Amino acid sequence: MESNYCAITFSSTLSDIGDLKYLEFSKEILENAIYIKEFIGIESYRENSGKGVTISYWKTLASIQEWREHSAYFNYNIKICEVKKI
Repeated sequence: MESNYCAITFSSTLSDIGDLKYLEFSKEILENAIYIKEFIGIESYRENSGKGVTISYWKTLASIQEWREHSAYFNYNIKICEVKKI
């Protein structure tokens, strides 16, 4: 992982843990991200209760903006942060 980078967190709660619509949504988000040059990676966690979080990592805020422009048709709430290694 880069020493200074940015991250997007996306949290959700599934009413049905096997919801195929959410899996398709996640796949489309990843497919849009991998074509952005400064995309670093992604990880996702989900509890049995259906609560989960996905974190994607980016080299710059500009790369996040580029991803958002390509993903504008998604209706979601995200949090963006800058991570600095001390």
